[in-house]
Amino acid sequence: EILLTLAIDLGVDAVEIEMVWSPTMADAVMSRKRLCRVLTSYYDTDPRFYAAGEVGMSLRLMGSAFDFQNDLVKFVVTSPPLEDGGEAQAGELQQALQQYNGLLYQDPRMPPAIALCDGPSGEESRLFTPLLAPGGSEEPGSGPSGAVS
Repeated sequence: EILLTLAIDLGVDAVEIEMVWSPTMADAVMSRKRLCRVLTSYYDTDPRFYAAGEVGMSLRLMGSAFDFQNDLVKFVVTSPPLEDGGEAQAGELQQALQQYNGLLYQDPRMPPAIALCDGPSGEESRLFTPLLAPGGSEEPGSGPSGAVS
């Protein structure tokens, strides 16, 4: 907590808060945010299959966390082995991102999101997931104009 808040006080451009951290730590970072961008992330290292609906719900919950003060949401899963659906995991993440990005236009408070797969069968998600969506704003928390998918 001390290092993150010190980094913000010294003027870093961005910090990352993992959703599994204590609320006290996250609140300390958010209370000092000012112009620093805050990335909220979730990493699941268990190689299991995530359906698009499950990913979408997680993205929506993460996006609305911290009273919409976060600037970007990152969801990373460890893709299961190919024989257990790993090949289809990237498609499920892409579908969830497309649905989530539709929300950005309905509620401009929602931050943009990225979703990626780790693991050998996750390379496809890193190659074929578009990184930038419409527009491109320099303002933190600018909603759809700075959308990332």
